[in-house]
Amino acid sequence: MQFLYNKQAGEEFIQLQGENFNHLKARRVKENSELNLRNLQDNFLYNYTILNLTRNSCTLKFLNKKSQNIKQSELNLALAIIDTKILEKTLPFLNELGVKKLHLVFTNFSQRNFKIDLERFEKIIISSCEQCGRNTKMDLIIHQSTQEFVQKFP
Repeated sequence: MQFLYNKQAGEEFIQLQGENFNHLKARRVKENSELNLRNLQDNFLYNYTILNLTRNSCTLKFLNKKSQNIKQSELNLALAIIDTKILEKTLPFLNELGVKKLHLVFTNFSQRNFKIDLERFEKIIISSCEQCGRNTKMDLIIHQSTQEFVQKFP
């Protein structure tokens, strides 16, 4: 894991609970150890130290931040809607390749019974960013038909 994602990264103190804390607990982190966090909205890598470690949560104190300007790819990729299980396995790979925007298009032969769970896809992309060290999230855009997609991108 290159860093830990948290929306509050950049604040002076952060209280970690739930899934993020469980991940740290599994790694058996100790008090006064340092962690790298990102909010995936800016190019900063925030460094925190663990102040207080309890059974269900921990408190992090801000130490410093580093600017990491990594040139991002401008790659946009259109993909016809496929089985969500296959799509969930493909998302991390596309994110690690540096795809900036993934356009999911319902085509004439797409099965319409698949429910696109954007919240789940977002979690998969965030986990992929944590693993590969990418500092921006891949954007997901859903188009309801090929005609709609062609109108936006002639």
